[in-house]
Amino acid sequence: MPFLKKTVTSQATLGFWEITEPWTELLPAVRLSGNDELRLQQCKTGHRKAEFLAVRALLQTLTGEPAEIYYLSDGRPFLKGIRKQISISHSRNLAAVILSDLPSGIDVEDSERSVAKIVPRFLSDAEQQWTLSAPNPHLAQLFCWCAKEAVFKLVRDTGVEFSQDIAIPPFNFQESGAAAALFCKNAPAQKIPLCYTMVQNNMVVWCVEINK
Repeated sequence: MPFLKKTVTSQATLGFWEITEPWTELLPAVRLSGNDELRLQQCKTGHRKAEFLAVRALLQTLTGEPAEIYYLSDGRPFLKGIRKQISISHSRNLAAVILSDLPSGIDVEDSERSVAKIVPRFLSDAEQQWTLSAPNPHLAQLFCWCAKEAVFKLVRDTGVEFSQDIAIPPFNFQESGAAAALFCKNAPAQKIPLCYTMVQNNMVVWCVEINK
């Protein structure tokens, strides 16, 4: 079954959809608005169309009704008619959506994706040291990439340098658990709790703004 699971926490509702079907099989299961039909036509490949439809099928499953995703000028998604914040991510085989009352962020990456060549662009020297000493350095670095992407989606600040403005302090990294990030661009630094897990061979990290 392509729909994998729905997870409800005290802060958010998360859903995961395994992208296995061709887009032509997904299409009849999704009620699209006129705008979404135009967006679907603009997708250049069959897999990109499947990603597009899987996200909307997942959102429809989570909310129990068709819901149209709109986008701000910076590309961030939002919903009309549903009083929830939304964040979206997908890899080549997994779509993920998080819905919450507060700003949130989610990121998904296939665990086989290599980030070694871009490590200096998104990790500080201290982060490189602690991730290299982790039991699985590759997965630890992939976690940091997903974590910083999720935080970036939450803070909604377009001028963020991942290696300088978002810090992941050392912790006992396992394949799933909880951690924290520091958004350091503005003083004082903002602490952002992180949750992470593996889903269908994908690293998934999400965060929800602390209710002040």
